[in-house]
Amino acid sequence: ENYFARLSTSGGRAPYHWSIAGGNLPDGLSLSPSVGMVYGVPKYVGSVALTVCVADAAGASATRKFSLRVEPASDGK
Repeated sequence: ENYFARLSTSGGRAPYHWSIAGGNLPDGLSLSPSVGMVYGVPKYVGSVALTVCVADAAGASATRKFSLRVEPASDGK
């Protein structure tokens, strides 16, 4: 199954730049640095811990820790 999730922030000055500051996204998922979109098709089931960083045009930045769990695809039944 395709996965899409958009990260968001408030305050600061656009444009923003998103990055992974610690840990890794599950295999098959990527982060678009310009829009903060996590997307792709995960390759395995499980949980990962990661830290995401966002920086704004003025050079300010913020980080946040996340836990991302990939569940098995539902068969629709």
